Amino acid sequence: MRTIASKSLRARYLVMALLLIGALLVIAFMGDHDVNANRHRATYSLAQRTAFLEKSRDIRIYLLAAYRNLNSYLLEPDNKNFKTTSLEQLHQSIKVSNLLLLSSYDQTADINNVVKDITAQLQSLLQQTESLYAIRENVQLLYPTFAIGNIELQPSRQKINNSFAIVFSSFNDAQIRRDQNEVFLHFVKLRDLWRVTLSTFRLYLANRAGTFNKDAFQTQENAIGTLYAEMQVVIEHLLKIDQAKGLEFEISDALEEISKTIKVWHAGYLKIVKINHSDEWRMDAVHMKEKISPLIELLSSLLSKLDGNINNIAAGSLVELDQTAARQSNLLWSIVVLGSIFLLLMLFSIENRLLKPIAMLTRALRSQAFGKEITELPNASYRETTNLIDAFSEMRHQIQMRQMDLEYQATHDGLTSLPNRLLLDDRIEFSINYSIRNKAQFSLLLIDLDSFKEVNDTLGHHVGDAVLQEISVRLKKVLREIDTVARLGGDEFAILIQDCNEQGAVSIVEKIQQSLEQTVDVNELKLCVSASIGIVVYPQHGTDDHTLLRHADIAMYRAKHNHMDYSIYDEKDDDHSLQRLTLIGELKQSLDQHGLELHYQPKLDLAALNLNSVEALLRWRHPVYGDIPPEDLIELAEQSGMISQLTGWILDTAIHQCAIWRRKDINLNVSVNLSVHSLKDEALIKQVKSGLARHRLEARHLCLEITESSMMANSAHAIEILQTLNKLGVSLAIDDFGTGFSSLAYLKQMPVNELKIDKSFVINMAQDIDDEVIVKSTIDLAHNLGMKVTAEGIETELVWKKLVKTGCDYGQGYFISKAMSSDNLEAWLNSYSDNNLVNIPGSN
Repeated sequence: MRTIASKSLRARYLVMALLLIGALLVIAFMGDHDVNANRHRATYSLAQRTAFLEKSRDIRIYLLAAYRNLNSYLLEPDNKNFKTTSLEQLHQSIKVSNLLLLSSYDQTADINNVVKDITAQLQSLLQQTESLYAIRENVQLLYPTFAIGNIELQPSRQKINNSFAIVFSSFNDAQIRRDQNEVFLHFVKLRDLWRVTLSTFRLYLANRAGTFNKDAFQTQENAIGTLYAEMQVVIEHLLKIDQAKGLEFEISDALEEISKTIKVWHAGYLKIVKINHSDEWRMDAVHMKEKISPLIELLSSLLSKLDGNINNIAAGSLVELDQTAARQSNLLWSIVVLGSIFLLLMLFSIENRLLKPIAMLTRALRSQAFGKEITELPNASYRETTNLIDAFSEMRHQIQMRQMDLEYQATHDGLTSLPNRLLLDDRIEFSINYSIRNKAQFSLLLIDLDSFKEVNDTLGHHVGDAVLQEISVRLKKVLREIDTVARLGGDEFAILIQDCNEQGAVSIVEKIQQSLEQTVDVNELKLCVSASIGIVVYPQHGTDDHTLLRHADIAMYRAKHNHMDYSIYDEKDDDHSLQRLTLIGELKQSLDQHGLELHYQPKLDLAALNLNSVEALLRWRHPVYGDIPPEDLIELAEQSGMISQLTGWILDTAIHQCAIWRRKDINLNVSVNLSVHSLKDEALIKQVKSGLARHRLEARHLCLEITESSMMANSAHAIEILQTLNKLGVSLAIDDFGTGFSSLAYLKQMPVNELKIDKSFVINMAQDIDDEVIVKSTIDLAHNLGMKVTAEGIETELVWKKLVKTGCDYGQGYFISKAMSSDNLEAWLNSYSDNNLVNIPGSN
């Protein structure tokens, strides 16, 4: 800070001004008498004009503030302060307008009329604003479609639901259902279409209000139209059946009621669609446009008119002043002479003491604007210029501080304060240049938190943010000051480790994993966090920042895919990623065009040597890559979101084949494997029910095999799903038993009928006594729990005989037969008499 100069430019000017004033007093006295007469009149008129203009300005200010708060309330209706404030401001504007009416002013009738119009329009604006708030706070008034839905569509919906209830109540009679099974299935389809229509309609209303996904708005309209057309087709078909064969009286009556009422409901729905595509779908906007905005514009016009009228009156006073000015003209010429002398002295002083310093400051400002270094600032001789220079210096300091803040915000993550991708790219580029000069290495780690989306979805984003902040703190503690940890977005972090080879990177990763072992405490919750980490090393795995980041991402994906703590980039994985993209697209095409097939592996009764069941196994022969392993195929389907469609196809195909066999008197049951995603899919129950009903297969002929790991992934939900399947009559088996971590207490809760011992224990049980003990213990356990046991992986005669001796119920394996197509399986069965398989090699 500069030392303030003792001399003041203002003081020098003051002395010069006093000399001039002394000379002017004599001249001014001469005109004083003439001026005084007009001054009183002009002052009085000016005071009245000023008072009126101030009140007019106050009305404008209140009106503008009320309008802003009104718009703010429409955007944030939960903030009642906007509403209260806007109404208070309108009341204030009316109050000021009433004061204008009571004020005395030498005005014409035009001004009084304008003020009256302003007061009346403000009253009207207050009423219309209160009406707008009433509309905004009443959802029925705000969205007319909601009122139509409640008043017009609700009765139709109730009638239709009641009619469906009558229909299905009538079908409870088993005889009627057998006689009219086709009608029953059509009613089931019609009811399902109706339920989907209602569900889509509810989402449609919510989306039009902006509650969910507004992008799906047009799609839902199309969907409702399609569903309505499908329902009309089903209804028309049922009506034809009723005319041709005659349905039960109650069913026929209910069908007519459904046919009539669905049309009524659809007419109401079309009314809603029409409103939703008009400007009146939301009435607060209509009210704002048609009522509020015109009043605001009218009031603005009236206020401008009032100001104009007042200014016109004031102009009359100026005429009188002009006359006085003419008389003072001669006196002014005398003042000009004295003033000119004073101005010349002032200009000389200003040029040297004020203008030159200002010009130097101007150049300094230009240099500051273009980021150039400032080398020259003026020397100050007076207090005023010193203050100006100090103010400039302070401004420059504040600009530099703000620039630093902006640069920090642009290069750092707002949540964790870690460097962001922009700063990480810059540091990677620096590390590359440094490594080139010094022939050094550095490592780049890409970290992705496992199952972090579940934390956000279950506990909320505020908990997820707290977890990310805690993880960022732990990562920084593991690293050195010269290393960089950055947040790339979401739950993804990157770490740049200077002067670090592959071995050093692995050591750092182990420390990171150790730091993540401790739970994260958030709101009295103890959350377990794990991460998948990809490792790349410069220059082995890339020579530019984009390549290094992409390869680190591939390595991280491989670690996540294989459930490993970390993975070092391997160029083979890159090709594999391209192959996976190709296979995903071709899998969808094969699924749509029936390019997949099921093979069936026999499951033999070891005691009776009878074949009464087969296991359906998925097969895909790719034209380029050959036979794709089933586990890879399932994984592709899970990661591409096609697992539900694939599971539905497998169930439907296996059930259909089993039904064909049983109609041929080939008494075989069929088993189908379910993935971990199947037990999370709400459509599983429906897929099983519809497949059994469509192919007319009894549920007891279908067995669903579930692995221990899939049940443990979401045990409560898994138990619920399995219990529902059990009630349908479907048999349930635990597949690959022994490879999971289920306890006996947990196993007792499962409504399963069969345990399948994993082949890893069966294959070597003839040579490994431990495996034989495990198999025998598992068989005893299952039998004590009332379950049957199937041993997988029987590949030798010795293993066969040991299993028979231990009391195992069923067996599968290459010793019996590999999986075959349905045609080859029938030929295989025909090679033995009466399905008695005593001729299997080694069975004697």
